Amino acid sequence: DGATAYPRNVMISNISMYNVGAIGVKINSFENVIIENVRVTNGNCGFAIDSYAGTPTRKNIVFRDCVATGCDDYGMYLETGEGIVVENCLFDSIDDSDDLYTGVGVYIHGEATTTPKGHFSNVEIKNCGLNGLEIFSDTGSLIDLTFRNLIITIAGSHISQTAIRSRITGAQTTTNVIIDNVYITKTGATQPTDTIKVTGSWVSCKLLNIADNTSG
Repeated sequence: DGATAYPRNVMISNISMYNVGAIGVKINSFENVIIENVRVTNGNCGFAIDSYAGTPTRKNIVFRDCVATGCDDYGMYLETGEGIVVENCLFDSIDDSDDLYTGVGVYIHGEATTTPKGHFSNVEIKNCGLNGLEIFSDTGSLIDLTFRNLIITIAGSHISQTAIRSRITGAQTTTNVIIDNVYITKTGATQPTDTIKVTGSWVSCKLLNIADNTSG
């Protein structure tokens, strides 16, 4: 096929999408992208960066002042990318009412050859069916992720919910992941078994300044 050119220097802003069916905004092969003031309502996933089609460039991608609401599976799904910035975003009511075990506000998935690296700040996640923030890897390690100034509200619909869930399986590790300044609360009467649950290997990772207000 010769040389393949990937889009660069792209801005998507001031857009609202309703009943998208699948994914509102999906990044496959981009560099230097700003996604600003974009709202996705009702779909499977609000925003996604995945590792489909090999390992093309996905660098320097900014999500700013974005909203995903009413999606079934994920508010944001990240599988790859470097220099990702997510700031001042809201992920609300991510939940499939027909399935108690779906609905994650922000889902980070490390793969064998790709791993997302970036910074989240001033993000609110609320009323999700399963987990607020989930970090998962079964085939690739996760490194260099920072989450600061998060507000997570658990919907309180069943006890398997967690505000922050890390699942690292097998020989994989999570390295240099920092989660700092998180306020956790809940709605509803059901008390979750764990508001934060970490399994697997964490190396040089930190959970700092976590305010858990779910009891009672």
